Amino acid sequence: MNRKRLLIAVLFVCFGLAVSGQEDASSAPRALAPNEVYLRFDALSGGGPKWLRAKAVSEATMSGASVKVGREYVRVDKQIFADMERKSSAAYWYNVLQEEDSLHFLVHARTSKNAIGIGSSFLFYPGIVPHRNWLQDEYQNNFEGAVFKLRDISVGLLYARQLFGVNRHRIVFETEPGYRQIHQTFSADRYTTSYPAVDPAGNPYDRFITVSNYNETRERHCVDIPLDVRYDIFVIKQLSLFLAGGIDNVFVVSDRGQATFDASYAGRYGEDMFNVLIDDNGYYDFGHYPSISLTQQGKFGYGLYGMGKFGAQYFVGTVFSVELACVYMRYLCGNLPDGKGGDFCLSESADTYQSMAVTMKPTTQHRIGINLNLKVNF
Repeated sequence: MNRKRLLIAVLFVCFGLAVSGQEDASSAPRALAPNEVYLRFDALSGGGPKWLRAKAVSEATMSGASVKVGREYVRVDKQIFADMERKSSAAYWYNVLQEEDSLHFLVHARTSKNAIGIGSSFLFYPGIVPHRNWLQDEYQNNFEGAVFKLRDISVGLLYARQLFGVNRHRIVFETEPGYRQIHQTFSADRYTTSYPAVDPAGNPYDRFITVSNYNETRERHCVDIPLDVRYDIFVIKQLSLFLAGGIDNVFVVSDRGQATFDASYAGRYGEDMFNVLIDDNGYYDFGHYPSISLTQQGKFGYGLYGMGKFGAQYFVGTVFSVELACVYMRYLCGNLPDGKGGDFCLSESADTYQSMAVTMKPTTQHRIGINLNLKVNF
Protein backbone atom coordinates (compact mmCIF):
# COMPACT_ATOMS: atom_id res chain seq x y z
CA MET A 1 0.00 0.00 0.00
CA ASN A 2 2.79 2.37 0.89
CA ARG A 3 4.54 1.50 -2.35
CA LYS A 4 1.46 2.40 -4.35
CA ARG A 5 1.17 5.75 -2.59
CA LEU A 6 4.85 6.45 -3.15
CA LEU A 7 4.54 5.60 -6.85
CA ILE A 8 1.55 7.92 -7.28
CA ALA A 9 3.42 10.74 -5.54
CA VAL A 10 6.44 10.28 -7.79
CA LEU A 11 4.19 10.34 -10.88
CA PHE A 12 2.55 13.56 -9.74
CA VAL A 13 5.92 15.22 -9.17
CA CYS A 14 7.19 14.15 -12.60
CA PHE A 15 4.02 15.40 -14.28
CA GLY A 16 4.31 18.74 -12.48
CA LEU A 17 7.91 19.18 -13.57
CA ALA A 18 7.00 18.39 -17.19
CA VAL A 19 4.19 20.94 -17.23
CA SER A 20 6.37 23.54 -15.56
CA GLY A 21 9.07 22.97 -18.13
CA GLN A 22 6.60 23.42 -20.97
CA GLU A 23 5.30 26.67 -19.44
CA ASP A 24 8.83 28.01 -19.00
CA ALA A 25 9.64 27.04 -22.56
CA SER A 26 6.51 28.73 -23.93
CA SER A 27 7.03 31.89 -21.87
CA ALA A 28 10.66 32.25 -22.73
CA PRO A 29 11.29 35.17 -25.15
CA ARG A 30 11.80 34.19 -28.74
CA ALA A 31 15.19 35.09 -30.15
CA LEU A 32 15.24 38.06 -32.56
CA ALA A 33 15.09 37.21 -36.23
CA PRO A 34 17.88 38.59 -38.47
CA ASN A 35 15.52 41.26 -39.85
CA GLU A 36 14.00 42.23 -36.47
CA VAL A 37 14.73 45.03 -33.97
CA TYR A 38 13.25 46.59 -30.83
CA LEU A 39 11.65 49.96 -31.58
CA ARG A 40 9.80 52.70 -29.70
CA PHE A 41 8.40 56.03 -30.93
CA ASP A 42 8.63 59.57 -29.53
CA ALA A 43 5.69 61.48 -31.01
CA LEU A 44 5.48 65.20 -31.67
CA SER A 45 4.08 67.39 -28.94
CA GLY A 46 1.02 69.44 -29.77
CA GLY A 47 -0.21 67.44 -32.76
CA GLY A 48 0.69 64.66 -35.13
CA PRO A 49 0.31 60.86 -34.81
CA LYS A 50 1.00 59.29 -31.41
CA TRP A 51 2.33 56.02 -32.80
CA LEU A 52 3.88 54.40 -35.86
CA ARG A 53 2.55 51.40 -37.72
CA ALA A 54 5.15 48.73 -38.43
CA LYS A 55 5.28 45.09 -39.52
CA ALA A 56 5.77 42.42 -36.87
CA VAL A 57 7.96 39.35 -37.50
CA SER A 58 6.54 35.89 -36.84
CA GLU A 59 8.83 32.93 -36.08
CA ALA A 60 7.39 30.79 -38.84
CA THR A 61 7.27 33.17 -41.79
CA MET A 62 9.61 36.01 -40.75
CA SER A 63 6.76 38.42 -41.56
CA GLY A 64 3.41 39.21 -40.00
CA ALA A 65 0.60 41.66 -39.33
CA SER A 66 1.17 45.33 -38.62
CA VAL A 67 1.52 46.56 -35.04
CA LYS A 68 1.47 49.96 -33.36
CA VAL A 69 4.77 51.33 -32.06
CA GLY A 70 4.38 53.78 -29.19
CA ARG A 71 6.32 54.65 -26.06
CA GLU A 72 7.07 50.99 -25.22
CA TYR A 73 9.49 48.76 -27.11
CA VAL A 74 7.93 46.62 -29.83
CA ARG A 75 9.66 43.97 -31.92
CA VAL A 76 9.28 44.94 -35.57
CA ASP A 77 10.73 44.31 -38.99
CA LYS A 78 13.72 46.46 -39.96
CA GLN A 79 11.77 47.42 -43.05
CA ILE A 80 10.27 50.23 -40.93
CA PHE A 81 13.48 52.26 -41.38
CA ALA A 82 13.20 52.18 -45.18
CA ASP A 83 9.48 52.99 -44.92
CA MET A 84 10.17 56.05 -42.76
CA GLU A 85 12.77 57.32 -45.22
CA ARG A 86 10.38 56.82 -48.12
CA LYS A 87 7.47 58.58 -46.38
CA SER A 88 9.40 61.50 -44.88
CA SER A 89 9.63 64.94 -46.48
CA ALA A 90 11.49 68.21 -46.03
CA ALA A 91 8.69 69.35 -43.69
CA TYR A 92 8.24 66.11 -41.70
CA TRP A 93 11.02 63.60 -41.06
CA TYR A 94 12.33 61.03 -38.53
CA ASN A 95 15.49 60.91 -36.42
CA VAL A 96 16.54 57.35 -35.45
CA LEU A 97 18.70 56.93 -32.32
CA GLN A 98 20.38 53.69 -31.21
CA GLU A 99 19.78 53.03 -27.53
CA GLU A 100 20.86 50.29 -25.10
CA ASP A 101 22.43 48.00 -27.65
CA SER A 102 22.59 47.49 -31.37
CA LEU A 103 19.03 46.11 -31.46
CA HIS A 104 17.15 48.86 -29.56
CA PHE A 105 16.14 52.04 -31.40
CA LEU A 106 14.23 55.22 -30.58
CA VAL A 107 12.48 57.16 -33.35
CA HIS A 108 11.85 60.91 -32.95
CA ALA A 109 9.32 62.60 -35.26
CA ARG A 110 10.45 66.04 -36.44
CA THR A 111 8.65 68.77 -38.37
CA SER A 112 8.88 72.44 -39.39
CA LYS A 113 5.80 74.02 -37.83
CA ASN A 114 6.59 77.68 -38.59
CA ALA A 115 7.83 79.73 -41.51
CA ILE A 116 8.66 83.40 -42.01
CA GLY A 117 9.66 85.10 -45.21
CA ILE A 118 9.02 87.67 -47.91
CA GLY A 119 6.18 87.44 -50.40
CA SER A 120 5.21 89.36 -53.53
CA SER A 121 2.48 89.16 -56.14
CA PHE A 122 1.56 90.65 -59.50
CA LEU A 123 -2.07 90.66 -60.64
CA PHE A 124 -3.89 91.75 -63.79
CA TYR A 125 -7.30 91.49 -65.45
CA PRO A 126 -8.08 88.08 -66.99
CA GLY A 127 -8.31 87.80 -70.76
CA ILE A 128 -6.48 89.63 -73.51
CA VAL A 129 -5.40 92.91 -71.97
CA PRO A 130 -5.58 95.75 -72.98
CA HIS A 131 -7.45 94.98 -76.21
CA ARG A 132 -10.58 93.43 -74.73
CA ASN A 133 -13.41 95.90 -74.18
CA TRP A 134 -14.52 95.90 -70.54
CA LEU A 135 -17.32 98.47 -70.95
CA GLN A 136 -20.76 97.66 -69.63
CA ASP A 137 -23.36 97.31 -72.37
CA GLU A 138 -25.23 100.48 -71.39
CA TYR A 139 -22.14 102.58 -72.19
CA GLN A 140 -21.10 100.87 -75.43
CA ASN A 141 -22.69 103.57 -77.64
CA ASN A 142 -21.09 106.42 -75.68
CA PHE A 143 -17.45 105.38 -76.06
CA GLU A 144 -15.09 104.76 -78.96
CA GLY A 145 -11.77 103.01 -78.40
CA ALA A 146 -12.14 102.45 -74.65
CA VAL A 147 -9.17 100.63 -73.05
CA PHE A 148 -8.64 99.45 -69.46
CA LYS A 149 -5.36 98.38 -67.85
CA LEU A 150 -4.42 97.18 -64.39
CA ARG A 151 -1.14 96.76 -62.51
CA ASP A 152 -1.71 95.31 -59.06
CA ILE A 153 1.50 94.57 -57.15
CA SER A 154 2.16 93.77 -53.51
CA VAL A 155 5.03 92.91 -51.18
CA GLY A 156 4.74 91.72 -47.61
CA LEU A 157 6.16 89.81 -44.66
CA LEU A 158 4.88 86.25 -44.51
CA TYR A 159 4.13 84.05 -41.53
CA ALA A 160 2.92 80.44 -41.78
CA ARG A 161 1.87 78.01 -39.02
CA GLN A 162 1.39 74.31 -39.58
CA LEU A 163 -1.98 73.11 -38.27
CA PHE A 164 -1.41 69.44 -39.07
CA GLY A 165 1.42 67.49 -40.61
CA VAL A 166 2.46 63.91 -41.10
CA ASN A 167 4.90 62.41 -43.60
CA ARG A 168 4.15 64.04 -47.00
CA HIS A 169 0.89 65.76 -46.07
CA ARG A 170 0.38 69.02 -44.23
CA ILE A 171 -2.23 71.75 -43.60
CA VAL A 172 -0.93 75.28 -43.02
CA PHE A 173 -2.40 78.65 -42.04
CA GLU A 174 -0.76 81.67 -43.73
CA THR A 175 -0.90 85.44 -43.56
CA GLU A 176 1.15 87.99 -45.48
CA PRO A 177 0.49 91.58 -44.30
CA GLY A 178 2.17 94.17 -46.47
CA TYR A 179 1.90 96.97 -49.00
CA ARG A 180 -0.24 96.85 -52.15
CA GLN A 181 -0.28 99.30 -55.05
CA ILE A 182 -3.24 99.24 -57.45
CA HIS A 183 -2.52 101.23 -60.60
CA GLN A 184 -5.32 101.55 -63.16
CA THR A 185 -5.32 103.39 -66.47
CA PHE A 186 -8.31 104.20 -68.66
CA SER A 187 -8.40 105.78 -72.10
CA ALA A 188 -10.90 106.50 -74.83
CA ASP A 189 -10.64 108.05 -78.29
CA ARG A 190 -14.06 109.66 -78.03
CA TYR A 191 -17.02 109.96 -75.65
CA THR A 192 -20.41 111.54 -76.42
CA THR A 193 -23.62 111.91 -74.44
CA SER A 194 -26.65 114.20 -74.08
CA TYR A 195 -29.27 114.77 -71.40
CA PRO A 196 -31.88 117.41 -70.33
CA ALA A 197 -30.51 120.29 -68.23
CA VAL A 198 -31.39 123.76 -66.95
CA ASP A 199 -29.17 126.82 -67.43
CA PRO A 200 -28.43 129.36 -64.63
CA ALA A 201 -31.37 131.51 -65.83
CA GLY A 202 -33.78 128.64 -65.35
CA ASN A 203 -34.27 127.82 -69.04
CA PRO A 204 -34.45 124.15 -70.01
CA TYR A 205 -32.19 122.82 -72.76
CA ASP A 206 -30.56 119.64 -74.01
CA ARG A 207 -26.89 119.45 -73.08
CA PHE A 208 -24.47 117.82 -75.58
CA ILE A 209 -21.03 116.70 -74.41
CA THR A 210 -18.12 115.48 -76.51
CA VAL A 211 -14.85 114.33 -74.95
CA SER A 212 -11.82 113.22 -76.96
CA ASN A 213 -8.27 112.04 -76.26
CA TYR A 214 -9.28 110.95 -72.76
CA ASN A 215 -6.56 109.52 -70.50
CA GLU A 216 -7.04 108.71 -66.82
CA THR A 217 -4.78 107.19 -64.18
CA ARG A 218 -5.87 106.06 -60.76
CA GLU A 219 -3.37 104.94 -58.14
CA ARG A 220 -4.21 103.45 -54.78
CA HIS A 221 -1.74 102.77 -51.97
CA CYS A 222 -3.07 100.10 -49.64
CA VAL A 223 -2.43 98.01 -46.56
CA ASP A 224 -2.94 94.40 -47.56
CA ILE A 225 -3.79 91.57 -45.11
CA PRO A 226 -4.42 88.21 -46.81
CA LEU A 227 -5.41 85.13 -44.80
CA ASP A 228 -5.55 81.60 -46.19
CA VAL A 229 -5.41 77.90 -45.34
CA ARG A 230 -3.48 75.58 -47.64
CA TYR A 231 -2.94 71.87 -48.16
CA ASP A 232 0.44 70.51 -49.32
CA ILE A 233 1.32 67.11 -50.69
CA PHE A 234 4.99 66.30 -51.33
CA VAL A 235 5.48 64.61 -54.69
CA ILE A 236 9.15 64.10 -53.82
CA LYS A 237 10.98 64.75 -50.57
CA GLN A 238 11.94 68.35 -51.42
CA LEU A 239 8.98 69.42 -53.61
CA SER A 240 5.35 69.95 -52.64
CA LEU A 241 2.27 70.94 -54.63
CA PHE A 242 -0.35 72.95 -52.79
CA LEU A 243 -3.87 74.37 -52.97
CA ALA A 244 -4.90 77.35 -50.83
CA GLY A 245 -8.06 79.33 -50.25
CA GLY A 246 -8.91 82.37 -48.16
CA ILE A 247 -9.65 86.09 -48.16
CA ASP A 248 -7.68 89.26 -48.80
CA ASN A 249 -8.43 92.48 -46.88
CA VAL A 250 -7.38 95.62 -48.79
CA PHE A 251 -7.41 98.93 -46.90
CA VAL A 252 -6.97 101.95 -49.20
CA VAL A 253 -5.04 104.70 -47.40
CA SER A 254 -4.34 106.86 -50.46
CA ASP A 255 -6.42 107.14 -53.64
CA ARG A 256 -5.40 109.68 -56.25
CA GLY A 257 -6.78 110.10 -59.76
CA GLN A 258 -5.80 112.32 -62.69
CA ALA A 259 -7.43 112.83 -66.08
CA THR A 260 -6.49 114.79 -69.21
CA PHE A 261 -8.81 115.32 -72.18
CA ASP A 262 -10.28 117.72 -74.74
CA ALA A 263 -13.96 118.58 -74.31
CA SER A 264 -16.82 120.46 -75.99
CA TYR A 265 -20.03 121.44 -74.15
CA ALA A 266 -23.06 122.67 -76.09
CA GLY A 267 -26.72 123.44 -75.34
CA ARG A 268 -29.69 123.20 -77.73
CA TYR A 269 -32.76 125.15 -76.68
CA GLY A 270 -36.38 124.41 -77.63
CA GLU A 271 -38.74 126.02 -80.11
CA ASP A 272 -39.42 128.96 -77.82
CA MET A 273 -35.72 129.78 -78.22
CA PHE A 274 -35.78 129.03 -81.99
CA ASN A 275 -33.89 125.71 -81.52
CA VAL A 276 -30.65 127.63 -81.13
CA LEU A 277 -27.43 125.64 -80.44
CA ILE A 278 -24.88 127.42 -78.28
CA ASP A 279 -21.36 126.01 -78.15
CA ASP A 280 -19.27 129.17 -77.90
CA ASN A 281 -17.00 129.97 -75.01
CA GLY A 282 -18.34 132.71 -72.75
CA TYR A 283 -21.98 131.53 -72.72
CA TYR A 284 -22.55 129.91 -69.34
CA ASP A 285 -20.30 126.84 -69.27
CA PHE A 286 -20.60 126.10 -72.99
CA GLY A 287 -17.62 126.09 -75.29
CA HIS A 288 -14.53 124.19 -76.43
CA TYR A 289 -11.80 123.35 -73.92
CA PRO A 290 -8.59 121.71 -75.14
CA SER A 291 -6.04 120.08 -72.83
CA ILE A 292 -8.09 119.89 -69.65
CA SER A 293 -6.16 118.41 -66.71
CA LEU A 294 -7.95 117.53 -63.47
CA THR A 295 -7.08 115.62 -60.30
CA GLN A 296 -9.20 113.84 -57.69
CA GLN A 297 -8.34 112.69 -54.19
CA GLY A 298 -10.30 109.70 -52.98
CA LYS A 299 -11.28 108.77 -49.43
CA PHE A 300 -10.32 105.83 -47.26
CA GLY A 301 -11.62 102.64 -48.80
CA TYR A 302 -11.93 98.93 -48.06
CA GLY A 303 -12.24 95.94 -50.34
CA LEU A 304 -12.74 92.27 -49.44
CA TYR A 305 -11.54 89.72 -51.98
CA GLY A 306 -11.88 85.97 -52.16
CA MET A 307 -8.59 84.29 -53.00
CA GLY A 308 -7.35 80.96 -54.33
CA LYS A 309 -3.84 79.66 -55.10
CA PHE A 310 -2.27 76.69 -56.81
CA GLY A 311 1.50 76.32 -56.78
CA ALA A 312 4.68 74.47 -55.87
CA GLN A 313 7.18 74.85 -53.02
CA TYR A 314 10.77 73.65 -53.29
CA PHE A 315 12.92 73.13 -50.18
CA VAL A 316 16.68 73.64 -50.10
CA GLY A 317 17.40 71.33 -47.18
CA THR A 318 14.79 71.71 -44.44
CA VAL A 319 15.25 75.43 -43.69
CA PHE A 320 15.07 77.50 -46.87
CA SER A 321 12.36 77.21 -49.51
CA VAL A 322 11.01 79.07 -52.52
CA GLU A 323 7.49 78.83 -53.89
CA LEU A 324 5.66 80.03 -56.98
CA ALA A 325 1.88 80.03 -57.33
CA CYS A 326 -0.90 81.06 -59.68
CA VAL A 327 -3.35 83.38 -57.91
CA TYR A 328 -7.04 84.08 -58.50
CA MET A 329 -8.86 86.91 -56.71
CA ARG A 330 -12.52 87.95 -56.79
CA TYR A 331 -13.84 91.25 -55.43
CA LEU A 332 -16.62 90.43 -52.93
CA CYS A 333 -17.65 93.64 -51.19
CA GLY A 334 -16.48 97.03 -49.94
CA ASN A 335 -16.70 100.65 -51.03
CA LEU A 336 -14.38 100.44 -54.04
CA PRO A 337 -15.80 101.02 -57.55
CA ASP A 338 -17.18 97.66 -58.65
CA GLY A 339 -18.73 98.31 -62.06
CA LYS A 340 -22.37 98.31 -60.90
CA GLY A 341 -23.27 101.23 -63.08
CA GLY A 342 -25.72 104.01 -62.22
CA ASP A 343 -25.87 107.63 -63.46
CA PHE A 344 -22.65 108.39 -65.27
CA CYS A 345 -21.23 111.27 -67.25
CA LEU A 346 -17.54 111.30 -68.08
CA SER A 347 -17.35 115.10 -67.75
CA GLU A 348 -20.34 117.34 -67.03
CA SER A 349 -18.24 120.52 -67.28
CA ALA A 350 -14.67 121.64 -67.84
CA ASP A 351 -13.85 121.42 -64.11
CA THR A 352 -15.26 117.96 -63.38
CA TYR A 353 -14.83 114.35 -64.47
CA GLN A 354 -16.13 110.99 -63.29
CA SER A 355 -13.78 108.02 -63.29
CA MET A 356 -14.21 105.41 -65.99
CA ALA A 357 -13.76 102.80 -63.25
CA VAL A 358 -17.53 102.74 -62.68
CA THR A 359 -18.19 101.79 -66.33
CA MET A 360 -16.37 98.47 -66.14
CA LYS A 361 -18.18 95.15 -66.49
CA PRO A 362 -18.42 92.96 -63.38
CA THR A 363 -15.91 90.68 -65.12
CA THR A 364 -13.18 93.07 -64.03
CA GLN A 365 -13.92 92.13 -60.43
CA HIS A 366 -11.85 89.03 -61.24
CA ARG A 367 -8.06 89.11 -61.19
CA ILE A 368 -5.37 86.55 -61.91
CA GLY A 369 -1.62 86.63 -61.45
CA ILE A 370 1.43 85.07 -59.85
CA ASN A 371 2.79 84.94 -56.31
CA LEU A 372 6.44 84.41 -55.30
CA ASN A 373 7.55 83.64 -51.72
CA LEU A 374 10.93 83.08 -50.09
CA LYS A 375 10.71 81.32 -46.71
CA VAL A 376 12.75 80.29 -43.71
CA ASN A 377 11.18 77.18 -42.13
CA PHE A 378 11.69 76.19 -38.50
